Amino acid sequence: MIYVKAGPHDKGLYFFMIIIFDYNRTIFNPEVDSLYEGVSDILRELSISHKLMLVSKKEDGRDLKFRSLGIGDYFTKIDFVKEKNMEVFSNLIENTKEKVLVVGDRIRGEISIGNQLNFTTVWVKQGKFSNEVFQNDYEIPDHSIDDIRQLLEIVKIYK
Repeated sequence: MIYVKAGPHDKGLYFFMIIIFDYNRTIFNPEVDSLYEGVSDILRELSISHKLMLVSKKEDGRDLKFRSLGIGDYFTKIDFVKEKNMEVFSNLIENTKEKVLVVGDRIRGEISIGNQLNFTTVWVKQGKFSNEVFQNDYEIPDHSIDDIRQLLEIVKIYK
């Protein structure tokens, strides 16, 4: 696990909830090798009052690419893993009592895991997996958005 010292998180602020982001195709578009539009602004705003965490499959060069994007300081924890599973997500949050929101593009991946852990889930329906079809109840997200910039409106629901 990689721990990142994040600017706003060092000021003793009260955090409303933990938001776990998937990386590839949720905040980063591998087809054009850049962040989706508005991601830096969203992360900056959310990091002021929420603990942001990132989980991603470990693939060659992915962690280096992430570090080059200049968004690492917004996250309190970053984990590049061989496989995303319930244990990985549970370890990220460390038995917290805070509300947890999982944001991802795969209903068979992070959305299913988040639902199995009774977290609130947001499916970002953009890119390669935007047309996935639910195969079981765990794959049904609490919220679906077509653009990551819509996430701020979802977060406001829980204030």
